[in-house]
Amino acid sequence: MEPCPTSCTGPPDLQGRDATATPARRLIMRELYHSSCRMSSLFLKYILTKCLTLGQEYGTIPDMRYWFTADWHLGHDNVMHHCARPFEGVTEMAETLVRRYNEVVHKGDTCYFLGDTVWNKDHAKYLDRCVGNKIFLVGNHDRGWLKARHMDIWHFKGMTPGFYMCHLPLLTWPTMPHGEGHIHGHSHGMGPKRPNALDVGVDCWNFYPVDYETINNYFQKGLDFDL
Repeated sequence: MEPCPTSCTGPPDLQGRDATATPARRLIMRELYHSSCRMSSLFLKYILTKCLTLGQEYGTIPDMRYWFTADWHLGHDNVMHHCARPFEGVTEMAETLVRRYNEVVHKGDTCYFLGDTVWNKDHAKYLDRCVGNKIFLVGNHDRGWLKARHMDIWHFKGMTPGFYMCHLPLLTWPTMPHGEGHIHGHSHGMGPKRPNALDVGVDCWNFYPVDYETINNYFQKGLDFDL
């Protein structure tokens, strides 16, 4: 099979809206683009094989799971005192968070970090060891690390039912009258328990992230859910 001409630079839209696509989608788009340069039945068979392989690896078929976490406070000494975290120092805390995260999150999964992930930006390096697709929302202690000026409020619609996400616990949100819930961090397990809002911070979940199924189960059972 002949290689693409040296003048072939790949599809221009990869620099636009598809720049945030999954690795599988980006690679497949490039392969489809290059197929116009060197089409053959063997090449089409190669694309189909690559689709299946990368789909299993990156979660473009139903093996992917969604996870949610908050309040890692990487590099923050005082959080261990304020929240009675059972660690000798920030290094042990970071190592435990990374290890427990990787115990449950897999390469094809997506995890949303709902703020206050990094207190000291020198400790952001620990996140490089966390697998999966990581999406960071801004908390009140992230501004020196994430390039954002305001806290995010996101509507998660990756599964049905969805819910609203924010670092801070909200009193109300747009889909609340329609029965959708809300997840947050910030409270470190010290806020009031509500049937339609859930703290996904690590202090509430033994320093593990929480999966979508657990969150949805909570919203189904409300205050009867056994945390």
